[in-house]
Amino acid sequence: MRNTADISMQTQSKATIVYLMSNITKAERITHLKTLRALANKYLDQYKELKNSGPKTWVSMKSESAIKSLQEIIARINKDLHTKNVEAYCRPRPEVSIPVGKWDDPAFAPQKKEHNRYWGEIWRQVQPGFLQIDILRLSPEQNIKYDITWLTDGVVGDYMEIALGIKDVRILSKHLPSSISDVKIVALPFYETLPGFAHRVNLINKAITHSKEKDYLTSNILLITVTESIVRELCYHVYRKQNPDKDELDAHNHVYNTFTSLEKLITGGNWKDDFPKKITSAVTTYFDVNEPTINLLRSKVNAHNKAYRKIVDTMNEQAEILDPEKEAISEEQRLLLLKQIAEMEKFSKDWIGPDNVDIKINLSTMLNFLARKYKDDRNTLIHGRFETLNHEWKNYINYAALLEVTKVYKDYLQIYPIGHV
Repeated sequence: MRNTADISMQTQSKATIVYLMSNITKAERITHLKTLRALANKYLDQYKELKNSGPKTWVSMKSESAIKSLQEIIARINKDLHTKNVEAYCRPRPEVSIPVGKWDDPAFAPQKKEHNRYWGEIWRQVQPGFLQIDILRLSPEQNIKYDITWLTDGVVGDYMEIALGIKDVRILSKHLPSSISDVKIVALPFYETLPGFAHRVNLINKAITHSKEKDYLTSNILLITVTESIVRELCYHVYRKQNPDKDELDAHNHVYNTFTSLEKLITGGNWKDDFPKKITSAVTTYFDVNEPTINLLRSKVNAHNKAYRKIVDTMNEQAEILDPEKEAISEEQRLLLLKQIAEMEKFSKDWIGPDNVDIKINLSTMLNFLARKYKDDRNTLIHGRFETLNHEWKNYINYAALLEVTKVYKDYLQIYPIGHV
């Protein structure tokens, strides 16, 4: 029997847009939030078991990261369940009718103020439709069992229903034709331009031929093999650029001998933070990665979000106190304002502004998906357990992995062109 929280989330997802754009009762708001919390708590309990189920593997590391994210989500939900917040969210939507072009007209200032206050409160709090997606992305089914959170093909609804057990992961096989097409259009022409890649291009073409013949096992064996070969070549190139004092032999030993395990090469290869990205984009893209650089960035974004919510709450309180239509403020209110100003200065230290939005990540973060379930599939291949690879949807996964590696390779050549050490 499926968990009742899962059933509730299925029905809720169909009404998300209506829910965001129309008034709801306090009882409905509380039900939505408690349903979200029940699902988050269910996953939290599962991750606590997974984290302690064995040695420090990618499973325990992803579980550790998911636990932190779920705890933060649950804390937000609990805050929005406070009576004051429920009442603020569910108060009647104000009737605002400001003519086009009159938004900044002082005559409509009261309506504008009321409009901004209402929608500011709505968007400040938890939106079940959006948070539902965040929670389901953290489901053990998506995040651990299949490890498909890094994929970008398809629609969000498919991944949500895989997480809820409504759809089978095999539906991902519908993306196989388009992924093969992308490999032909994007990956093969790129690798054909790189010196020494002719044999790799040949292997990719053979993998495509076997896919068309529905020989997914052979295709997957070829794709896993050639992708690792490409990753090691990329690592060699990046390592030499990052360590110009190392000669070719040193770089070769580092990439091919010191790290015989692809997982260890990616996670323990001592990669420098050198790839430019926006902080919010990095945290969103690699939300499921447990790695020092991205963990630090994630903590900064979380601190920023908490500071933002606190500052907005404080400013709303101050706006009420300083309302010109009310009587002069009392001494007690004046002291409260001064205290709040001091607190806002403290919170502003966690603010992410234009000067610190540009950050750098590393190769380990960008290739982390290869050190998880993908690595397990590689190991089953090495150990001769072929049955897990003879699937169409796995074939799609391996083409998707090749395309992601291609993207990373192309991105790194933008900052480390070939021929310039």
